[in-house]
Amino acid sequence: MGSGKGDQAVAIFRDLRAERPDDADLLSAERAVLAHGIPQWHAKMLSDFDRNDCYERALIRAVRPDSIVLDIGSGSGLLAMMAARAGARHVYTCEAVPAVAETAREIIAANGFADRVTVLSRHSSDLNRKRDLGGGADILVSEIIADNLLSEGVIASLAHAARELARPGALFIPCKASMRVALAWFDQPHPQLPAVVSGFDVSLFDRHVATHHSVLVGHKRLHLRSNAQEMFPLSFGESAPTAPTHDHAVLRAEEGPVNAMVQWVHLQMDDAEAYENAPAADASSAWGAVLHRFPDALCGADVREIAVHGDHDGVNPRFWFARG
Repeated sequence: MGSGKGDQAVAIFRDLRAERPDDADLLSAERAVLAHGIPQWHAKMLSDFDRNDCYERALIRAVRPDSIVLDIGSGSGLLAMMAARAGARHVYTCEAVPAVAETAREIIAANGFADRVTVLSRHSSDLNRKRDLGGGADILVSEIIADNLLSEGVIASLAHAARELARPGALFIPCKASMRVALAWFDQPHPQLPAVVSGFDVSLFDRHVATHHSVLVGHKRLHLRSNAQEMFPLSFGESAPTAPTHDHAVLRAEEGPVNAMVQWVHLQMDDAEAYENAPAADASSAWGAVLHRFPDALCGADVREIAVHGDHDGVNPRFWFARG
């Protein structure tokens, strides 16, 4: 699996399991192989019913009987099956991980869509409009969004898809995306690296500790302290997705102390509907909110206004702050 021969590993275990279906040791080894390198957020995504329903409504609005749909990033095959159920003439879905592609193929067949959904066991950047998609896609649907919007390579993947895989005038779902940022109070101590360990001063190692981490959007100790502002807007479509590599926002604090900036994602599915995983009491989402801690808590006049600056390299965003 680690050397890129996942399809061979899966085939070996399929043959062995056929010979020894009750071998518990073999079953355990097979599960370890099939889970190798697979992000465990797939399960959370399948359980995010609000997000799933939002995607399906957008597909129902977009799909026509003659539509050719490309789903980038098959996962379980969920979005591809939604597009087929919405009435698309044919759906192509691509998945770079062979074991996941095979599972998606089996799920799609079990649900009766094998004749209208083709699973391509390749990354979307390896697809060819004519060879693989019969001339190109009329609708491109994807969920390659990270907690911080960018880290799954959404800019590069959808830029390639717009140039090489879409027909002129193709619809993208979502059609736009952006970050949302706000000031926050996170009422939970931040784990501190010990300055002295076994009598040695190790305080300099703190420079290697990330200043941000993801938290549940419904975390009971997370409280927004300002209105949300947009950063790094993305637009998907005929032209390549574009986003400023540098952006900024000014956040004005409301009542209460502030010790962090929190960031989440906003997806404009189409002209009719948007989805975002904004932090709120009892909110839930497959995506987390990214918390950027300030060195010290701020209150009163110190926190009246915070200027948030950020940049990115297409995949990794970075932020810094200045008090107004």
